Amino acid sequence: MAVSAPIAMGAFNDVFARNYDAEIQAAQAKIDAYNKQARKLGKAADTLQTKLDKLTNEKQSIQAEINLSQKEYDKLQANIKKNEKKIVENKDALGGTIADLYVNSNTSPLEMLASSSNIGDYIDKQTQQNSVKDALTETINDITKLKAQLEKQRADVKKILVNQTSQRNALAAKENEQQQLVNDTRGKESAYKKLSSKSKAHKAKLVKAQQAAIARKYSGNGTVSAGNLPAYSSWSGTDCYVDNAGYSHRGHSGNGQDPLGYGCNQCVSYTAWKMGKVTGFSPSYWGNANQWPASARAAGYKVSTKPRANSLGVMMSGAYGHIVYVESYHKGSNTVDISQYNEWINGKGFGYFSTRSGVSGGTYDKYIYL
Repeated sequence: MAVSAPIAMGAFNDVFARNYDAEIQAAQAKIDAYNKQARKLGKAADTLQTKLDKLTNEKQSIQAEINLSQKEYDKLQANIKKNEKKIVENKDALGGTIADLYVNSNTSPLEMLASSSNIGDYIDKQTQQNSVKDALTETINDITKLKAQLEKQRADVKKILVNQTSQRNALAAKENEQQQLVNDTRGKESAYKKLSSKSKAHKAKLVKAQQAAIARKYSGNGTVSAGNLPAYSSWSGTDCYVDNAGYSHRGHSGNGQDPLGYGCNQCVSYTAWKMGKVTGFSPSYWGNANQWPASARAAGYKVSTKPRANSLGVMMSGAYGHIVYVESYHKGSNTVDISQYNEWINGKGFGYFSTRSGVSGGTYDKYIYL
C-alpha cells in the first residue's frame, strides 16, 4: 500500500484514448527504481564517509604524535647546541690552563721549590696544577659524553619523526582516495535523484492528463464546490499539502501521513476520518481507494453497486481508484451528493476538500454501506 501516493480518480478505462494508468504505473516504477538506487548509493556513501572519518581521526592522532616528537626533537636540538657551547668554553678554559701549566712547567722543580715558602707550598702548587687540569679534562669528557647521548636521542627521535610523517602522508593519501570515493558515490546518488525527479515530473504530467480525461467524462455531471474543512485539517495536519505529482507532505506525522497511516489530504484519509465520525470506527490500512471494497467485505460491511446515502462511493478504475462519502441519494433522479478530498480542482490542484451535488449514481462502481 502506498500510504503517501496520489489517489488518482480514474473513471472508466474505455474513456481514454491513451492508457494513462499503465503510463503512470510505468513512471512510478521508474521513480521507485531510481529512489531505491539513490537510497542504496546514499547508504554506501554514508559507509564510505564513516571510513573517511576514521582515516581523518587516525591522521589527526598521528599528527598529534608528530607534534610531540617534533617538540622533543627541538628540545634535544637546543640541548645539544647548549652543550656544544659548553664544550667550546671548557676547551678554551682548559687550553688557557694548560698554557699556564706549560709556562709553569718550564720552571724547574728546584726553582719552584726555591720560590716556595716551604715544602708544603711547593706540593700545593703541584697538586693544584694537576687538579685543575684533571677537572677540566673530566668536565670536557662528561660534556662530550652527554652530547653523544643527546645526538643519539636526536637520531632516534628523527627516525620516529620520519616514520610518523610517512604514516601521516600515507593516511592523507588514503583520506584523499576515500574522499574521492565519497564524492563519486554522492555524485551517482545525486544523478539517480535527478532521474527520479524527472520521472516524478513525467508522472505529474500523466496524472494531470488522466485528471483532464476524467474531467471531460464528468463534464456537466453534478456541481462542484471547493472549500475548507477545518475539522478534518486537525486530523491530517494543518500544514499538509499534496504536490503536483500527487504526493502528500508533512501532515500529522510529519512524513505525509495522517494518524491512520494514509496520505494526508488524500481521498482515503478523508473517508476514513468521515467513517469514524459517522460510525465511530475509523479503518486503518485498507489500502488504496480501489482496494476498499474488498477490505470492507472482509471487515463485514456490505458492498453493492446501488447508491445509498451514508455510504462510500468507489471508482475502481485507475492505478489507485477514488473514494468519496455519499451525503445523500436522490432516488427519482438517481443522483448523489458527495463530499471528498483530492479531486483535481482547477486553480488549486490536488489535496483540497470539495463537494459535488447531482452526480449520476452510475459514476461510482461500488458503494460500501456504513
